[in-house]
Amino acid sequence: MTAAKEEQGRRSPALVEASLLLTVFFFGTNFTAVKLVVADVPPVLFAAA
Repeated sequence: MTAAKEEQGRRSPALVEASLLLTVFFFGTNFTAVKLVVADVPPVLFAAA
C-alpha cells in the first residue's frame, strides 16, 4: 500500500472518539429508559401487548 492510500483510509481520532461517545450515550439511555418503564408499568399491560 502506498502512503497516500494509507493516509486516505485512516479516520481522525476525534471522529472515532465522538462515535464511541455517541454509542455509549445511546446504550446508557436505552438501559435507563427500560429500567424506568419496567418499574412503573404494571405487568398486566405487558401481558396485553
